[in-house]
Amino acid sequence: MRKALKAFKNQSIFYYILMFSAMVVLIIGLLGGYLYRFYYRTLYNDFLSSNEAWLSSVAGRHEYDMQTFSNVALEMGISMDIAAFKLDEQPEKSIRLKERLNQYMAVSQNVSDIFYAYHQDSYIYDYRTSADNERFFTSGIVLEETEPWKFRELVYQDIREMTALPEQNITGYLTGSFKDVNTNAVIYIYPVPPKYWGNVVFVVNSNYYEELLSASEEQKRETCLLYDGQIITRRGNLGLSGEALTEAFAGAEDGQKKISIDGKSYLLTVASGSGLTYCSIQPMGIFYDKIMTQQWGIILLLLICSIPASFIIVSLSRNLMGKVKGINILLNDEEESYYNISNIESGIRMLVENSRETEKESASLRRTKFLINFIRSEYPDRKSMEEMARKAELCADYRHFAVLLMRDRGNSNERKAHEKMLAEVAGAKGIEGYGMNLISNNQSLFVIFGDEPERLCRIEKSIFHIGKKYCEEFIMAVSGLHEKFEEASEAYLEADAAFDNRFLMDNDEIIRYESLADTKEVHLLPENYLKRLKNAIRTGQEKEMEKTVEEICQRLKKENYTLLTFRLLYNDIIHMLVSEWNIGEGNFKNIYNVFTLSQCLTIQDFSDVLCEVCRSLMHIRQKKEKDAPGLAEAAIVYMKENFQSVDLNMGALADKLEVSPVTLAVEFKSEMGMSPSDYLALLRMERAKELLRSTDMRVKEVSLAVGYEDDHVFMRRFKKYVGMTPGQYRSEA
Repeated sequence: MRKALKAFKNQSIFYYILMFSAMVVLIIGLLGGYLYRFYYRTLYNDFLSSNEAWLSSVAGRHEYDMQTFSNVALEMGISMDIAAFKLDEQPEKSIRLKERLNQYMAVSQNVSDIFYAYHQDSYIYDYRTSADNERFFTSGIVLEETEPWKFRELVYQDIREMTALPEQNITGYLTGSFKDVNTNAVIYIYPVPPKYWGNVVFVVNSNYYEELLSASEEQKRETCLLYDGQIITRRGNLGLSGEALTEAFAGAEDGQKKISIDGKSYLLTVASGSGLTYCSIQPMGIFYDKIMTQQWGIILLLLICSIPASFIIVSLSRNLMGKVKGINILLNDEEESYYNISNIESGIRMLVENSRETEKESASLRRTKFLINFIRSEYPDRKSMEEMARKAELCADYRHFAVLLMRDRGNSNERKAHEKMLAEVAGAKGIEGYGMNLISNNQSLFVIFGDEPERLCRIEKSIFHIGKKYCEEFIMAVSGLHEKFEEASEAYLEADAAFDNRFLMDNDEIIRYESLADTKEVHLLPENYLKRLKNAIRTGQEKEMEKTVEEICQRLKKENYTLLTFRLLYNDIIHMLVSEWNIGEGNFKNIYNVFTLSQCLTIQDFSDVLCEVCRSLMHIRQKKEKDAPGLAEAAIVYMKENFQSVDLNMGALADKLEVSPVTLAVEFKSEMGMSPSDYLALLRMERAKELLRSTDMRVKEVSLAVGYEDDHVFMRRFKKYVGMTPGQYRSEA
């Protein structure tokens, strides 16, 4: 034996072949082990990625729907004229509220019903009816697992964030009109910002979660939604108990980790959303089975590749090992000490990404708010408008602007198209703009700014082509070009008028306001109508106000104006009335917005809007008169008691109040919005009208009875105030 070994060593070529073969076998074995480990981690990462992708898809779709709920609540808060009222005091507003809820139901396909509760009222509304809250919680909507008193407390609680109730069976007389037959549902309660005076209740049927969360039998997966640490709904085929899942999910943070339930190993994937936590678990056995199935293929591959690999293994080993080491570092091997740095790097990247996403969402909200206020013409001057645009990271310092209204009547890539349109506007040179969704109108609204009409026309065409490419039955209407920012409401109404002509126009082209056939000249309303309307508001005479509004409507109707012309005229009338009393922004939103005006279709609709504005102005004026401090209040009381005296003038009034006439005039106008002499004339003229209507007194006697010694002076002032002579007024009264 020793002789044989010695002889073998002496044959150097065989010795080196044997040694080299041994080294190759060893290297191939080591490489095979390394490759097996690499393949193991690759499959493991694929296993992690597939679970992460599944949960991301579920969370993405659900968060999109939750954002829709949030947008509905925000739009309810902005629409203050239908969200804050008591049914017993303003029953007519409940009709508009139910119409609005019906619109929300139409765009919220996954919701069985939507209810709205105003904290200061005892009624709850949905798109069909209103119900007394006592009856609502005891027999209208009865929850299997939540006591009526608890449900009522949640619906009427003063909250700032969303609240969710777990999936449970719902009974009661209101469930008969649910869109789905199945009455198991999850309930979400959203506060109504910015005043938080009410809550919106969304009933999401379990059929929606069957489609969203259920996995195929082969996947063997359990997916759950958690709120405040509790499971509100789950779907899966693992057969695990709710208690076991709740215990396993306790303290879970975003990411993935292995957990043990009833002695079995599972992969837990967690993602956070807007008030909810999304969890998915899948047995680790799926991954192990796949490894076992594939390992024999790895062994065969190594055997096949071992012979050619032996010739290159020496030269490539260092390079290969370096790359494997680098790959292992990226794969986050926890057995190595340097992997802690990788964890820190991943955490920093996640924080940066979250910060960017939050900043992006905040900018989007600021731009949307700017757009709404701009269209409503709520900025007092151009400087304040441009300042708010800068805060919203927009530039409105351009010569022209136009309003675009769009709708996709299909159900395709509207969200993707919207993002493409925003990107197109952002990338255009010399153009600025932004867009938002009008949920109640099922439309998209864009406002674009620019100095050159040709560039504005090109970007309009680009937006139109994007809509046609990504959306089904896309429609787009464009207003005329405007230079004055005060005409933003008019531009919106022009775009809305063009959009209303979509049934008569070719929707394969942009519907432009200039292309409408009606070019009839608009005549301004005679000044005496506005005078009468303002005087009726000043004196709080509601019947006189309603009569004047009726006469305005009839006069405009005789002119045979178009619907757009009606809207433009009413917009101008309302703005003149509001500016007369210097109404603040909050009150302005309470009584009027251009989106409400754009939905007026009949003479009665316009009459109702104008009357509501006038009543609100009366209320504001009466409140100012009642709350007028000190000097103004004393002057009002004295003038009401002594206006019949011919000796009462501003000098006498100032002497009575022991102030100078200048001080009286300045303080009175500051508080009441008009001079004390105008207020005195107002009292006298209203009394004169009453005497002319109800008595047979001569004009000279009426003049003396209201404090005018010279009847000629009285007649001149009466005609200026009323728009006709005392005799004409008496004959028409």
